[in-house]
Amino acid sequence: MGNVSTNDKVIELFEEQLTYMKKQNEELSIKLDQSLSQNKALAEQIRQLTKALYGSKSEKSKYQAPDGQGSLFDDDPSFNESEHTEEQSTATITYTVNRKLHKKKRNDSFHEGIEIEEVHHHPTNTQCDCCLSQMTEAGKTIAREEAKFIPAKMMCIQHIEHAYECKYCKMDATQKAQMKRGKAPQAAIQRSIAGPTVLAKLIYDKFIQYLPLYRQVKEWERYGLLTNDKNLSNWVIRAAEDWLLPVYEQMKQTLTAKSVLHVDETYAQIIKRSDGKSGQSNAYNWVFRSVPSQGPIIVLFQSALSRSRSVLEEFTEDFKGTLICEPIIEKFLKWVDESPFFGKNALAKAAEYTLNRVHGLKAFLFDGRIEIDNNPAENAIRPNVIGRKNWLFSVSEAGAKANAICLSLAETAKANGIDFYQYLVTLMTELPNLPIHQQPEILNNYMPWSKKIQATCVN
Repeated sequence: MGNVSTNDKVIELFEEQLTYMKKQNEELSIKLDQSLSQNKALAEQIRQLTKALYGSKSEKSKYQAPDGQGSLFDDDPSFNESEHTEEQSTATITYTVNRKLHKKKRNDSFHEGIEIEEVHHHPTNTQCDCCLSQMTEAGKTIAREEAKFIPAKMMCIQHIEHAYECKYCKMDATQKAQMKRGKAPQAAIQRSIAGPTVLAKLIYDKFIQYLPLYRQVKEWERYGLLTNDKNLSNWVIRAAEDWLLPVYEQMKQTLTAKSVLHVDETYAQIIKRSDGKSGQSNAYNWVFRSVPSQGPIIVLFQSALSRSRSVLEEFTEDFKGTLICEPIIEKFLKWVDESPFFGKNALAKAAEYTLNRVHGLKAFLFDGRIEIDNNPAENAIRPNVIGRKNWLFSVSEAGAKANAICLSLAETAKANGIDFYQYLVTLMTELPNLPIHQQPEILNNYMPWSKKIQATCVN
């Protein structure tokens, strides 16, 4: 009986141990499944991040040839004809015509109304080789057309004020001397040789051609103007502060009166910062863009030392409406909600940030004026990103502010079909001679969408 009792206890002990081990195995199996699931999610995140970091970011050119070198002339039949080697005489005729647009599309073409110079090629000898009689013209053919560039030239414009006096009143001691003097128009920048056309080209080349000022110095020297990049920088800042800023502020009033705006921001660099931070610290350029359904497009840039909410609140202080900043759809929100993001890494924080703002991100579903994405703002800020690669940085906050003002007028002019160079010439020529500070309503005539500017500066 004693042996039986002992065996029962041993069996009972083994059964308890077996039960414990089964339970432990089940717990380990659950943990293993969780680990495998987590590893799968992390592997997917790594794959996405690797693709974003190293994946292709630009389309291949449709003009690429297999050997990497395409022909410039394959598509032009005029380059496939044999070359005329017979001696010819040449005559030149110049005139201007309005060209009709050809239905056949070309990669390059001439603007309508361009001046045409005809160069006529006649045989040197028009005597018949057979009967020796004089030959008569039987027809003519335009063999080819080519573009001819005539470089710009620099001129010195002297504004001379003439004074007139009345000799008769001058000889009469009882009469007050009568004098009249012609009055030269006000300069865009006082005590500076920079005229409206120079300032317009300077700003146009920087903000449309993305040509930094230090590279412009040699170009100006070639035209005949000796200067340096510091002078050019000062001209941009002065022109922006004195004449472009009032236009910018008027645009801002119109912009903030709308009910829907696109907003985006990108980093910049300012060397001399007022907040004491290093010049290597990121500054930012914000962009605000209106929507087509609410009138003429307005694109405004705002330079700031940070991307904090206070910058946005300050700019939109008088704005009452909807700001569009991320693209969101239900499927995306569901994916974010169900995806196994773990820990406190960047992706997990981004998911939490998104889920906490679901209502705002779905606003476009309930308001037809709101677009599904923020592409208009992202496209509007692209010139700043492209230019940043050439400009590198702004030395001062004043320079960064001037850049934002010039970019604003450039992008708004383009959005409204205006020639930005001609627009700048008009502003720099006329605004210095108008009481815009006493009568700011005058500036309504100088908005890119105004009848005056649309009539004189259309692209």
